[in-house]
Amino acid sequence: MGGAGIDLAALTSCPESRFSVREGPDEDYRRRAKKRRADEDPSIGGAIRRLRLQKGLRQSDLPGVTAKEIARIERGKVKKPHQDTLRKIADRTGVPVDKIETY
Repeated sequence: MGGAGIDLAALTSCPESRFSVREGPDEDYRRRAKKRRADEDPSIGGAIRRLRLQKGLRQSDLPGVTAKEIARIERGKVKKPHQDTLRKIADRTGVPVDKIETY
């Protein structure tokens, strides 16, 4: 069998590579890619996450809303949070409910 093969030496020595045959996936790349996806997430969950982080809050810092519920919203498991939940987030962050989606 003939044909072109993969030049493993070039792959493992390339600084632009996101994968190393010897070391596995580049953890820094994965971390940056995950952050970029979160920063660009247009959903209400992405907006809530960005707002929460901008205010320096943890998921557990939103009284009246469990950290588990916030996590589910931020991950997109809850597409349309209850108005009461949004009001609690708005009260804690000091942002009007109708402005949360702009973050």
